[in-house]
Amino acid sequence: LIVNQLKLGEKKLNIIDGYKGSPTFTQDLAKVMIDMLINDEKGVYHIVNSGVATRIQITQEILKIIKKKDVKIIPVQKSFFSQIAHRPENETLKSLLLPDNYRNSMPHWSHSLRRYLQDSFRI
Repeated sequence: LIVNQLKLGEKKLNIIDGYKGSPTFTQDLAKVMIDMLINDEKGVYHIVNSGVATRIQITQEILKIIKKKDVKIIPVQKSFFSQIAHRPENETLKSLLLPDNYRNSMPHWSHSLRRYLQDSFRI
């Protein structure tokens, strides 16, 4: 959503303050899942990129990567947006039970964000 707003030329972004999570790039997730299937791994796992960030930190990183200095982040409360589903303020996960060889292949969320934005913005 943020990327789409930036592509449309938005100069102000309303970002929910205080929520944190474990941003995960689907390409990284898919690669690990495919490797686990090939190796006949069994079990239920949380698979996430390493690191934790608030929504504001993610937005700041996006702006830094795409070199947008003229966009203002406006912190808002969750009530600013109408949401049907309740979302917890802490949505962090860790890939603790994931075998080391797979866990170590999950890069930090900021590195994956850069790869995603390179595809989206051609930076």
